[in-house]
Amino acid sequence: MIRVWSPGLLLAVPLLTYAVSYFYMALFHNQWWLWNAVVHESGKLTLLATALYASHFLGHFPSLMIIAVLLTAWLRVLTPDTPPARCDTRWLGAAFVFVALCFVGSVWYFGWNDTLDYLFLRKQSDVRNEPGGSFLLHLPSTLSLVILLPLYLATALWAFGKRIVWRPREAVVVVAATICALLVALLTSGSVSSIAHALTDPRYLAHSARELATFPLTFFPIPLALWFGRLANGEIGTSAKWWLLSLAALSVPLLAYQVWLPLQVGVSELAQQPGFSTEPLPLGYLWSAHNYEHVLDTAFFSLICLSLYGLRGVRR
Repeated sequence: MIRVWSPGLLLAVPLLTYAVSYFYMALFHNQWWLWNAVVHESGKLTLLATALYASHFLGHFPSLMIIAVLLTAWLRVLTPDTPPARCDTRWLGAAFVFVALCFVGSVWYFGWNDTLDYLFLRKQSDVRNEPGGSFLLHLPSTLSLVILLPLYLATALWAFGKRIVWRPREAVVVVAATICALLVALLTSGSVSSIAHALTDPRYLAHSARELATFPLTFFPIPLALWFGRLANGEIGTSAKWWLLSLAALSVPLLAYQVWLPLQVGVSELAQQPGFSTEPLPLGYLWSAHNYEHVLDTAFFSLICLSLYGLRGVRR
């Protein structure tokens, strides 16, 4: 029997994630009002400033655009009878108005230097400037999503009783987005060796693992909640099963590599040590604060996804 749950339930996922994250940090700091409390691992930003970390967002939006293309492209691979690809300029316009407002807010609060260093991909964090900036830092997680996104989408589609197929012709956009990610990383970092370093360095891989534990709970559920109500109900096709099983087999060593290598060094050695904690921050805290660091990213990502896929699916 096909399960047909309300896609609106997906909106509860990011809300619950933020609630759990807040509760964890409140217990850690032993206080319930956290908005004016310093929570960021840099030891400088309050929870409110972390949630509105505009300069940090400006360094992320190129990566977010590519990830949004990957999400919408994989959705087209896995679902039947989707409408022809067409950019919805209204949502796209809203996305870039959002970027402009974040730029103004960033200059006002974080200053010109911080804003431009993030925007021109020269800065990765409060304490580290490197060519390629946030785009290079996110390259391992972005490339990982090429394999992990169809598995995530297929699981969500199955859970909500949506028909799953495999349309290989639509995967050309996935390939194009992957090549684009590598080219942008090469142009901004300046060398192939920088890319190789990003894909093998424990700090990059630890950051990638944390991103991959954040996106599925904050970024992805929102556009899916808006799309799923217009997708066809049904079962999973045979060809889709074999392709997804193959990708699942690839995902195991991919994730194991990104977790194992940082653990060999020690996550506490890779994370920043803020003044508000005498001990290295636990993994739960690093994940919780990181979720709030991506509030602006989540809003922009949703706008870009809607500009690429809109609300024009089919209902059967």
